[in-house]
Amino acid sequence: MKNNKSQKINDEILRLSIQTKVKFVTADEKEKGLRRILNFGHTIGHAIESFLIGKKIPVLHGYAVAWGMIAEARLSFFKNNLSKEEFLSIQKNIVSIYGKPPVLKNDLKKLLQLMKNDKKNEAGIINFSLLEKIGSCHINCHCADTEIIKAMEILL
Repeated sequence: MKNNKSQKINDEILRLSIQTKVKFVTADEKEKGLRRILNFGHTIGHAIESFLIGKKIPVLHGYAVAWGMIAEARLSFFKNNLSKEEFLSIQKNIVSIYGKPPVLKNDLKKLLQLMKNDKKNEAGIINFSLLEKIGSCHINCHCADTEIIKAMEILL
């Protein structure tokens, strides 16, 4: 019975996620503005994914993005006034499901270098979609390298 209930909850979450993504993609097909909020977690997540693949450590895209969401939520706390309570809630919930990525402190500068190759960057500046609060996101946010490294330390 419990598995059936869990499956129904997962199905509903998936349905709502797809509806949300369709809404944003339809409103901004060329990813010029509004749709970029869907990138929350992807900038750091793609770097984690590429790094782990390069190390021959299999990783699912969703896991890497979830880990990226933790670090980008911390950046949001530092830079965009995300409350400590909301940041900690995001961190707790994601870690409870996905654990932490297999990265070490020595790997953080390598991850930063990988982020500098992200397609969403403009003029060599890393672009982030950062939260002001859960449900409210700002696009094209810029952070210093030291801030990005500090935010990623939460993943260790």
